[in-house]
Parts: sequence; C-alpha cells; structure tokens
Amino acid sequence: MTPAAHADPSSAFAALATRARATRTDMLVGIETLGLLCALAVFIWLPDQLALALPFLALAMFGLWGATEHARRAGRDSLPRSLLGALRAIQLLAAVVGTVAALLSGYAVVGRMIGTVVS
Repeated sequence: MTPAAHADPSSAFAALATRARATRTDMLVGIETLGLLCALAVFIWLPDQLALALPFLALAMFGLWGATEHARRAGRDSLPRSLLGALRAIQLLAAVVGTVAALLSGYAVVGRMIGTVVS
C-alpha cells in the first residue's frame, strides 16, 4: 500500500477513492463480480427481501469504480478522448448507484431495528 493510502482523507468518498486506487485491479474485479453475484442471488432466491441485496450492490459498484479508475489512468495517454469520457461516465454512474445503495442499506438496517410502528 502506498503512503498516500494512509493520508487523512477529507471525506468518506476521498477515503474510498484512495483505497480503490491502492487496490490491485484483479482484486477490484473480483470484488465487483462477487458483489454482483451475491446481489443477483438475493434477487433470485429472496425476492421479498431485496434490501439484503443493497450492500452487495454497493460493494460491486466500489469494485467497478476502482477498476474503471485503473483503466482510465493506465490509458490516459493512449486511449481516445471519447473512450476516456465514457470511462468517466461509468465511474460517475457507479459512484451514484453505489452511494444510493449504501445509503438505502443504512436506512434498511435502521428500519429493521425500529420495526413496525403502530400508533
């Protein structure tokens, strides 16, 4: 791990970005694949418990964002500008979907802890 990975990040997003940049590409692809497979398994076998798939979806989006960041940085000089723009758009989509999935996961946990409120 690089010394930059230990730097004090200014936000949770910066910390995740630093961690993704310090992780090997094959590990990020494995995280992405595992997250997607687990989310798909929840969708198939527990369709009434879709909230259980949200943490796996967030994990998959972390892997996708990191792998795309590695590809974008590696091809900065050799890839066409349009492809670099497409990679950046994929990163933005992965960040938005991952953030929403992580937030909804938190809300689902709190909702399960509170339970049904009858007034």
